[in-house]
Amino acid sequence: MKRRRVKEVVKEIDDVLHIVTGYRIPYWGKKAWEKLGPNAYREDAAPTQTADDPYSILGVDRNDRPSDIVNRYRELANKYHPDHDGDAEEFKRIQKAYEEISREWNK
Repeated sequence: MKRRRVKEVVKEIDDVLHIVTGYRIPYWGKKAWEKLGPNAYREDAAPTQTADDPYSILGVDRNDRPSDIVNRYRELANKYHPDHDGDAEEFKRIQKAYEEISREWNK
């Protein structure tokens, strides 16, 4: 069986989604999937997470959808925001982790 490029698979998924729901995958979503690469979901290909890993700070997995990561960031930001009697240092740490992840998306 011929191996297909991630870009081709994402296009097929986008076409099926459009037929079924009438919506398309947003541009940033396509780019995020393409960056994952062909080995994204293999267990042995997943890097280990450390305490300084931005994904572990937010409590998300590298393979989570961008919308799930954004929702988790907002949840933690509201919880630890100094205006809501939260921990200012933890809030800064969460912001820094989210900025690192968003920079990866924009590369």
